[in-house]
Amino acid sequence: METFTPKDVQVTENEVKPITNSNVFPMIKVFLWMGLGLLITGIVSLGLPNLLALIPAEASNTTYIVLMVISAIIMFPCVLIVNFKSLKPKSIGIRIAYILYSIAIGVMLSSTFMTILAVDGPNAIMTISMSFLISAGSFLLMGLIGALTKKNLSIIYPLLSALLMGCLIISLVNVFIGSSIVYWITDFVILGVILVVSAVDINRVKKLAQAKALDDNQNSLAVYCAFNLYVDFINIFIRVLMYVFLFARRD
Repeated sequence: METFTPKDVQVTENEVKPITNSNVFPMIKVFLWMGLGLLITGIVSLGLPNLLALIPAEASNTTYIVLMVISAIIMFPCVLIVNFKSLKPKSIGIRIAYILYSIAIGVMLSSTFMTILAVDGPNAIMTISMSFLISAGSFLLMGLIGALTKKNLSIIYPLLSALLMGCLIISLVNVFIGSSIVYWITDFVILGVILVVSAVDINRVKKLAQAKALDDNQNSLAVYCAFNLYVDFINIFIRVLMYVFLFARRD
């Protein structure tokens, strides 16, 4: 959901070119990096509870709390590193920060998965799988919209940012009001904003690929783009998972 675009690779609407093989390959590299982050997050979030089950309960609880605290602490520095290191053509730091961020998100998500496993029991895997498929389908749809749109969608970022900020303010106010209607309306609007942001980010990846900004000499920029798409997908997945879980519990 970042708005960074290097000055030397900005693309205007008049410079839009059709997607060719030379443009597709750099985009594939971005999606491979995104897939790597999701794979790491999935392995950590699903595997960590099983690893903790192998040690005594008291030590397991302490270890898990420590891991949660460490994960929460390192997330912000990782975001800063990914953003600042993207300015350098090649940087090992941005890759390490991206992988560490993926691990940290996996640790944080594991608590949600354990809660679902404890409540839903045998239906938990179905809930998680269905949420992932819905998220993947939604992300793919918005990705196609972003990739096929010829105009530069980055111009709507200010509007999306203002809408998101407004929803967050309303959500904070609603903490004191306690209205369930306001809660659900703002939550659905936030999900809609994230979906649109996904299309905008993929549209920007296409523009950068067309500008030859994602070639082999710009690996850091490819990781940066993958990080943005990864964050978009995780935000979609978390909300969809909550909706599916609550809907299953209601039935």
